[in-house]
Formats: sequence, structure tokens, C-alpha cells
Amino acid sequence: MAISSIAAALLVACGDSNSGVSSENETFTYRSEAPLANSSSIDNDVKSSSSSDKVVPDSESSSSEAVSQKIQSSSSMDETTKNNDKVAPDSESSSSEAVEDNSNSSAQGASCNGVTYNPLTHFCAKREETEERAYKFVIIAPTGTDYSETWMAENLDYKMTDSWCYAETEDEPKTENCHTYGRLYTWTAAKSACPDGWHLPSIYEWLALINAVNTSTTSQNDAGYHLKSSNLWISNAGKENADTYGFSALPAGRRYNIDKLYNFEKKLAYFWSATDGKDNYEGSYIFMITNQDYVTFMNSDIKLLNADDDEDEPQGSVSNSYSVRCVKDSE
Repeated sequence: MAISSIAAALLVACGDSNSGVSSENETFTYRSEAPLANSSSIDNDVKSSSSSDKVVPDSESSSSEAVSQKIQSSSSMDETTKNNDKVAPDSESSSSEAVEDNSNSSAQGASCNGVTYNPLTHFCAKREETEERAYKFVIIAPTGTDYSETWMAENLDYKMTDSWCYAETEDEPKTENCHTYGRLYTWTAAKSACPDGWHLPSIYEWLALINAVNTSTTSQNDAGYHLKSSNLWISNAGKENADTYGFSALPAGRRYNIDKLYNFEKKLAYFWSATDGKDNYEGSYIFMITNQDYVTFMNSDIKLLNADDDEDEPQGSVSNSYSVRCVKDSE
């Protein structure tokens, strides 16, 4: 798939510090072509609407020249398309209820693992011949672009080794959080988690999506505004996310696997990519924050700059579990 222009100012590489087990201690390390005057903590970024730091991708972490190209504005996006595609998920309903609510008289009769679903809005996730459940999907094809891909419109909730519901413990499975947010996966698990016919997107597939939905004419993209769910996120000074295409990115937070701690629910969204970080150390991932409109991506070398010299100690995002969104295979 050809990747359209991706920004020279696409935000890159915030890192998880070794001490980043709680929101008070977590710090971002931004990097740009010019030295930065300062850095700020995740907690400060969550509470503040400031976005003065302009960060560009690290050319060493990319194998595609397209990542360094400037974001093109999609401000001519057709408003009718946006309104027609917009979907607001119901956080109170289970996945089965949501499937049934979206069925209609012209598309009834399809069944997935005993649950009726609407094939116009959902697909039945299968693994070989085993049916898992129906997931909502959305075709994202912004007017004025040549981008058109089919994405899952909810987080993956496939139970497998090295996956957890938010706040899950040995005594409390917290399945209600899986119904809301899907599961949190290690990178190793995420690479094999998607159902047949779907795959974990590469970092370049993520960046192509970001570029396609961006409408900003400044150096910072506004893809997060268009991709984040209109509910569940903490308030951004009264501003609501548009959820323009029904992608409905959820603030599922993360699991810090070393200490089995969870944080950033309702504040941050992390999504794995299938692309190795620098030196194959760990996976790169997409990042969205509650009070910012942008989307950025990160990988391992930023973490390693802040890491101790003990190479036997897990470092960076490889020690965390994040959400998974799958994209449909090309036909």
C-alpha cells in the first residue's frame, strides 16, 4: 500500500521511563531536529492543553522516506461524509448487545458464535474454523484522498496468553473492563492476536491513516481529534472529540507488566504496531493523549536513552501491555 505524505512534524517518541509506573512519575522525552528547551511529565500533559513542543520523526527509526514527508491538509473533507460515518459507541452495553442493536431488517440472519449480527457494520472474527465473536468495522476513505482501508472500530477482546482486562488481578478478572476497552496485550501476543483475514498494522499503515484523516494546516496533526471516541475520555476543557469516521479510539490505558500495575485509564490510548523498534528491541506503537488533538508514535531507542545499563532488565514498551486494533488484509 502506497503511503501518502506523512508529516515532518508528526510527533514521535515519547518514552516510558523506568520509574513510569504511576502518572506522577511518568515522563515524556520528546526529540526534535533542534534541541528542546524543556520536557514535561505525562501527568502535566494530561492536565494541560499546551502543545508548544513540536516534534519530528526520528529518521533512524523509519525505513520509509514517506515518514519524513510533510503532512498534507485534508481540510476539504466532505462534511456529509463525516456526519454519515460518525459512530458513538455505547459504553454501557456489552459487545453482544451492541451487535444486536446495529442489526436491521435488511441484513438480519448472519450469526457469529450464536449471536446475530449485521454484516454491513460487523464481521465475524474467525481463527481457522473457530468463530470468536462479531466486531464492528469501519471503512475509512476521506474525501479528497486516495486512502481507503477497513479497520476494526473497537479494540480487540480476544483472550489469550499475555493479555489482560484493565485492572485485572488473579482474584478479579475485571471482565467488565474488557467489554468496554478490549484487552491489553504484550507485543509478542499482539503480533498473533488478530483474526483470520486481519492483521496487526505496521507503523506505516498507522502513519498512512494519521495522514489521511489529518485536517491541520500546521506542523501538528489533528488526527486524534478525528479518531478518538466522543465519550469515555476525561474532559478536554469542554471540547469533545469528533470521532469523524467511527474509529472510536478508546482511552484504555496500559498495563505495566513488571509490577502488574495499570494506569492512564480514560487519559491515554496506546495501540501496538507490528513494526520492530530500533535494533529489533521492541515494537513501536501509536499514542493518543486526552487533552491533545494529535497522534504520535514511539519506539524503543527513545526508551534506551533513558534506561539503565542493565540490559537484562526489561525496558521500554516491551515491558507494557497495550490495546490492539486490526486492519483488514488486502484482497
